[in-house]
Amino acid sequence: VMHQNFGVLLVSQFTLYGVLKGNKPDFHVAMPPEKAKVFYASLVDKFRKSYSPDAVQGFAEISKGCCGSGTIEFGQSCKGQKTCDDPTKFMYWDAIHPTQQMYKILADEGIKEVAEDVLV
Repeated sequence: VMHQNFGVLLVSQFTLYGVLKGNKPDFHVAMPPEKAKVFYASLVDKFRKSYSPDAVQGFAEISKGCCGSGTIEFGQSCKGQKTCDDPTKFMYWDAIHPTQQMYKILADEGIKEVAEDVLV
């Protein structure tokens, strides 16, 4: 958080690290809002499909995260907390971030969609 002209500017840790390493972020080449909305909606749809009883994803827990209580901890607040024995059975690592297994499912779906668009 930085103070600028009596306003507050929130800067992510990734942006700050990039600046520290000499990589200034450039949002001019970011996805345009029209495409970003479609992309985000498709990502949310994939999460919803993973929740469905018909989906065979192998998750034993889809409502809590693997870290701590699984309901409120995320990021640094997971530090020192007990974690589950098998994260592959959890959809979420903490209260908001997907596990590696869930990211793999999302990536596989995304690659499949891109391949269908490119190869058709």
